[in-house]
Amino acid sequence: KAVFAEVDLVASALVKSMSVIGGESASAHDVLDTFFAVQKVGAGCFTEIAEVLPGIIADAASMGVSYKDVAGAFAYMVAEGESAQDAASKMKGVFDVLGNADSMSYMADVGINVVDDTGNLRGLTDVFGEVAGVMDGLDVKQKEG
Repeated sequence: KAVFAEVDLVASALVKSMSVIGGESASAHDVLDTFFAVQKVGAGCFTEIAEVLPGIIADAASMGVSYKDVAGAFAYMVAEGESAQDAASKMKGVFDVLGNADSMSYMADVGINVVDDTGNLRGLTDVFGEVAGVMDGLDVKQKEG
């Protein structure tokens, strides 16, 4: 079913993803369908998706973010012009920040609202949209700091 992708890569991506997601939360078929949906919206070739998405799913799972939310945010970022690798790096960076209380405080100080009024994580596309808005106003040195 995975057109133009090596079977070993697809199998590896599926095993890595399912080990994090768990069979009680999704079937292997559901996960592959989600990967194909990401490709369908123009988020790169399937090989790129299979290489990077399982790692992002794993990073996000510890914070209770569903694999479908991760896939949607990834697809959105790539459809907006990010390369698959850049989108993956940025998402990993955000999940690293979300796991750090000092970083969360800084994000709130610069106007990035990661959680809603009830303390739950907001939608990833909303958070990434705010991150992009803040980053657009910074020069290269500020972005690196």
